[in-house]
Amino acid sequence: MTLYKSPLQSESELQWDQDSFPNQPYNCGPSSVEKVVNYYQDRKTYGIERTRDLGTKRNKTGTNTTEQKRMLDRRGIPSTVMSLSPDQVRVKLRTGHRPLVLWLKMSHIPNSIKGNSFNGNHAVTALANGTVNGEDGIWVNEPNQKRTEPAYKKNRFFADKYWIPASAAIGRWCIVPDKTKTIATRRPLKKKWVVTATVLTIRSGPSTATAKVGTLTKGTQFTSNKIETAGGKYMVDGEIHDNWLGFVRNTKQVWVAKAFVREV
Repeated sequence: MTLYKSPLQSESELQWDQDSFPNQPYNCGPSSVEKVVNYYQDRKTYGIERTRDLGTKRNKTGTNTTEQKRMLDRRGIPSTVMSLSPDQVRVKLRTGHRPLVLWLKMSHIPNSIKGNSFNGNHAVTALANGTVNGEDGIWVNEPNQKRTEPAYKKNRFFADKYWIPASAAIGRWCIVPDKTKTIATRRPLKKKWVVTATVLTIRSGPSTATAKVGTLTKGTQFTSNKIETAGGKYMVDGEIHDNWLGFVRNTKQVWVAKAFVREV
């Protein structure tokens, strides 16, 4: 299973995708909900129209904040409809693990920035705070795109000078998950690996600060049972790493630095 550490990593959700049929022109809200929930649940897909059906049985119309909250809640992400100031939006996004559905009046955002010519009321997913070319703003999932078009971008950057007036023009409405996503740094992982370092130290825990309990030589193969993605930091070729692989040796759980092995 894929583990998304950031909503910037999870798949984009576009209202023109096939799983949004037959309400593709109206599904910016359900697409934005889909993006939020799939990130929280580490899903690659669920279904935009399937998500829409959890909020309303209407067809050929857009959805509202009440219905979008219902979609989030019924997919297991309790949420609240809020009117938020720009600073409050930034605070919600600050952890990097709490995307939210953000309503915007798109006439305030240039076509070249949003990637389309739609100027009406529209829902996007605000993913993270950011800065591009010295300008502060937010990264969003813009659902009004087609994957086949050259202008498609997985994540789009809306500078503050664009999204803030666009939000104010429509009441600053957002649908916000009640809790930040908890990132599990240690999880099961059963895979076979081969050692690429000349000698690889085996340790009692996922850190160079733990006891040395043995070594593996280059070419040795082993099967992991766990991975730790936020262990003790170590340097390899000038780059900092913190991923460790766990396996059982002589009935005991032990660990090696992942950067010194490769998958078989």
